[in-house]
Amino acid sequence: MENVDEVSYREKLQQHVANTYRSLRFVLVTIGFGFPVFLVVVGKLWYGIHWQDSMSAYYWADSPSDGYLRVLIAGFLQRLSFHLAPLERAPMRSWFVGLLFVLGIFLIVYTGFSDLENRLLNVAGGAALGVALFPMGWSCDTNCQATSIFGDKITLHGLFAIITFAAMAGVSIWCAKDTLYGIPEQSDENKQTIDDYSVIAFGFRWFIWIIIRIIDFLIPIIAPIVVYFRRSLHLQDLSSNQATRQHYLGRYYVTGVLMAVFPAFAFFATLAFNDQNKLTFFLELAGIWAFATYWTIKSMELEYSQHEILTLEKNSALPPNPPKVKGTGDGAKRPSKALGVAESSGGSAQPR
Repeated sequence: MENVDEVSYREKLQQHVANTYRSLRFVLVTIGFGFPVFLVVVGKLWYGIHWQDSMSAYYWADSPSDGYLRVLIAGFLQRLSFHLAPLERAPMRSWFVGLLFVLGIFLIVYTGFSDLENRLLNVAGGAALGVALFPMGWSCDTNCQATSIFGDKITLHGLFAIITFAAMAGVSIWCAKDTLYGIPEQSDENKQTIDDYSVIAFGFRWFIWIIIRIIDFLIPIIAPIVVYFRRSLHLQDLSSNQATRQHYLGRYYVTGVLMAVFPAFAFFATLAFNDQNKLTFFLELAGIWAFATYWTIKSMELEYSQHEILTLEKNSALPPNPPKVKGTGDGAKRPSKALGVAESSGGSAQPR
């Protein structure tokens, strides 16, 4: 029989492992929501850089003069006989590359629940590093040209950005539901307990609440399209009578679609106008905020289900392996006995 010290040690170790995963997701959420805002605000207030037409433009953007905040602090330090270092060319470049490297490495380090999710996260992380290492094209001089493919329309920078969002969209649409199997169901009277905003910093809960309300508004529009697409590939979804699981699943489908659609819109808008403008920036912002929203919802789901803690305690209701249901070639689907998976034959899924 275990003594009190052994139980306490095991619980602390379990909490430590769970907190590590929470911290990884927290960084991904913070960078996702904060990255575009940081570029604009710090670029303007500290470096005097005007609001650029895309996030990638901050790699090259020169500082015409010190920003208001830098001037204020520089004046104060001069009275103390300290001086700020002179600005180098394109001062936001280090921030742009550094934040992308942190984002990419954290995506690689984060271990997915399934092999497919892990591979997609590694692809997304590696591509994010490519976005930082291969800058966008710039017409300043011959040293500012980006490596292009397919003429001048698609650069390696743009290709890696597309791969990053496409891989994360794949995680949201194909893999996010894996942790929903065995999640506890709530009655209609207790539905308000599903979303726990306590995992979000207090000052930002209203902002996240608004973002998720927008996602919920889009679920009836986007989710049926995703379900139809998945069924056309002979992939099954959760049973429609599992309201709590569908509550999260619809959100994952919406964020996955938005992560794919907004960057594509940004690319086509650039081609249509033959240049970038503020529309490009806002479409990029929407795409990366969809990315951050996915990780926010995933954190809220895992806090609600406590699957991380329960798995460490070997008490989770999750199946040993997430169901892998594919078509048999004749339009029928192989049945799965995993909790929460609809079984069907003849090409259409039927709820349990």
